[in-house]
Amino acid sequence: FYFGADNHEFAAGARYLHANAERSAYGYQGYEAMASFLFKLPRGFELSTFAYWTEEDYKGPATVLERDRRSDERLRAGVGLNYRIDDAWTVESVWQYTRNHSNSALYRYEQHYVNLGLVWNF
Repeated sequence: FYFGADNHEFAAGARYLHANAERSAYGYQGYEAMASFLFKLPRGFELSTFAYWTEEDYKGPATVLERDRRSDERLRAGVGLNYRIDDAWTVESVWQYTRNHSNSALYRYEQHYVNLGLVWNF
């Protein structure tokens, strides 16, 4: 969805997640919802924000380290500042925070991610 005189962008969506490993006893299923905004600023700058919420339930037998079937709930959120050089090239910087809450201590974590790059669109 585009809005405003500068064609700012808004996107939202959801998807169903499903995967099976070679052994049919293992795999997962879940859901993900997301929303993002891109605000076009003066002089070729863009400010972006995003958030993803994911829930995954793993199937399969318990293991030595995990007595229960694993279930994860993950939140990813971030902000980016981009500079559009021209229609093809953009300098991109992103900070992302991830929190994975799991009933398994092995998969419970928080993460901060920083990325700086040069993007070529063709």
